[in-house]
Amino acid sequence: MAGQPVLVTAAGVVTLTAVPMLTGVPAPTAALLTVFVMWQAVAGVAVWRWLRPTASLLEVAGAALAVGTALAALSGLLTSTLGLGPWGWAVPSVAAGLVWLLRRRRTAAGTEAPAPTIDRPSLWGLVAGVVPGLAILAYALRLYPLTWTGSWTGYHPDMPFFEALSTSLARFGAFESPFMVDGVVRYHWLSYAWAGQLTVAADAEPVVTITRVLPVVALLGCAAMVAAWTRSLSPQAWTPTLAGLLLSIGGFVGAVFGGVLTMDSPSQSMSVLWLMAFVIAVVHVTTSQVRLLPASLFVGTLSLAMIGGKVSAAAPAVAAVIVMAGVQIVRGDVPRHRALWTLAATVLGSATGFALFLSGSVGGGGLTIGSLVDRAASQQGLNPIDTKYAVVAGTLILVLAVLPRWAGVLWLLTRREWRWRPEVTLSVGLGASSIAALLAFNSFNEVWFSSTVSGPLAAVTAVGTGSAVSYLSSRPRPSARAVLVAAIVFAAAVYVVVWWLWATGASGGNTFTPTLRWLGPVAAGVLAAVAGLLLSWWGRGRIGVVGILAGSVVVLVLLSVPGRLLGAGTGLVGIQENGLRDEWFSVGDSTYLKGPDYGPIEDWTSTRMDAARALRDAADPSDVLATNLTFGPFVAGVTQLPTFVSARWYQTPYGLPWMVEELLLREQQSWRFIDDPTEMSLVPLCEAGVRWLWIDLARTEARDWAPYAVTVLENEDTAVAEIDRAACSAL
Repeated sequence: MAGQPVLVTAAGVVTLTAVPMLTGVPAPTAALLTVFVMWQAVAGVAVWRWLRPTASLLEVAGAALAVGTALAALSGLLTSTLGLGPWGWAVPSVAAGLVWLLRRRRTAAGTEAPAPTIDRPSLWGLVAGVVPGLAILAYALRLYPLTWTGSWTGYHPDMPFFEALSTSLARFGAFESPFMVDGVVRYHWLSYAWAGQLTVAADAEPVVTITRVLPVVALLGCAAMVAAWTRSLSPQAWTPTLAGLLLSIGGFVGAVFGGVLTMDSPSQSMSVLWLMAFVIAVVHVTTSQVRLLPASLFVGTLSLAMIGGKVSAAAPAVAAVIVMAGVQIVRGDVPRHRALWTLAATVLGSATGFALFLSGSVGGGGLTIGSLVDRAASQQGLNPIDTKYAVVAGTLILVLAVLPRWAGVLWLLTRREWRWRPEVTLSVGLGASSIAALLAFNSFNEVWFSSTVSGPLAAVTAVGTGSAVSYLSSRPRPSARAVLVAAIVFAAAVYVVVWWLWATGASGGNTFTPTLRWLGPVAAGVLAAVAGLLLSWWGRGRIGVVGILAGSVVVLVLLSVPGRLLGAGTGLVGIQENGLRDEWFSVGDSTYLKGPDYGPIEDWTSTRMDAARALRDAADPSDVLATNLTFGPFVAGVTQLPTFVSARWYQTPYGLPWMVEELLLREQQSWRFIDDPTEMSLVPLCEAGVRWLWIDLARTEARDWAPYAVTVLENEDTAVAEIDRAACSAL
């Protein structure tokens, strides 16, 4: 038992180091990144052991990653914003170590809390989360190589945006945009700030931390907390395994994009990690005797981190605490003042983060209330027919696809001993608010809310599923194991039907083409009810409403376990287009986005990456770069340099309104000098302190920028030039 913490730590170190090394990261860099993550975890261990001194080993390990990374990100962001350097992320663990030493001197031997341990069911829950999660990560990383020959088109188009944000936040703080000198980006970027802090500290190559380290940290932390929390709530030994599977491979039933941890959105993965710790902390603070003021400050800090991490985590968290606190204030099952303090801390933390980092942007995050344009249901082909009213029906069908993975919470609401507990009322708030977002918003971002909250809900719904199985096996025979096996068989049969209905989507696009796909979630619900009836008759010896509900819940939850695999082998997973433009579905062009650069580059060539590497070696991190690749974020992402202007597609909606006109002006100025270098066209670049030029040769006929700039590198698609400082001084 005494060696368990050492073994868990060693396993984490090996995993964190091995994944980057096996996917192209040099061993010294991988090892250094692991050391930094483990150092951050020191603060997490200290805080969580203070908050929950009797927590299990797995819970402490997972919370250490969640709390340690959140504190490090906030601390590092503060010091970089104040101009104190990029190493502020290390401060929380230094402080934790000093506090530990002081306590060690003042505390008598033998009065420390007992060392946490881990039992076998929790271990299996961890394995069920981590092993499939690592397999999914390995599959996803095939699209994100670090080196290649020729061109590569596998990277998600947002990835260079994330990378540019990450290193800029680490070096220059919260109020400097890497895409526009003197501009800002109002975005949930704290996850990327954390990644950038490690990138800068380890001098890692672009996208290494975002695509290799962050997903592993999120997976390990979430899997550990889900397994441990489920085990602490449920007497059934198999429920942590179910919770781990729901976390790693669980998804929607009859719809896609329901994965909790996803490579395409690093902020999604990181915010789920922080949300897991937040939910457990809120339950503990409201139900225990932990000191209220410091515990509330901690809850507020996590709330601040979540709003900086992703709104789809923070908004449901606030809603959940409002529901939980409201219930407790009315019923008084826990001290009302604790519920109020927790609510106040949550709201204050989120409101502060929103005011500082998110409010005021042009695009508002791309979410539009009430619009029927660009809905997730439309993009997945769930609308029964091609009319505006079918979008409403398709959205309701998408809700039916989401609900099964939370069905265990519904069962707990029927149990008198469970329905008013904070774990359940928080779960209701998380689920209800994310469904409200799914109904109200558009632009496909509405599904992030439901995916995010499915992290903590994996634990609670697994607990409810275990309780439902126990209800169905209350007679001497059949046993709980037999009922569970029968439910798995039913679920597998229903899943085949749902998979076939999804496969009716035509290759080449079915976004607006009516298919049978919309029947998948409906059929799942109907067939689960039939299976529930049979399980009630077999398990309880009679057919009753409660028994049918119990059986249906079990089958629905089991149906959602392989939900992330829906569409495998069909070639139909993803957002598809068929070239049709319809006022109810398509997104119109925004006039403020029109400029001389007509679109982002579609391929990442090895020659472009060589140019980026050479520029990173030659430039100072604060050097300003101008480019004629102004539409997308590629240049800022791969060079890790601040740009005079770039990423117009991102900077415009995430900047402040006054920046739009200036953004377009600078874009014209960049192109004017690159296309026709003159003393007059050089002036605005010199005034902004531009030192380097990145020229995409396919976008200009110019090949010589003398005497104003000296070409230092030229290959088949890119030229890099350095502006002559003497030329600027002579103006």
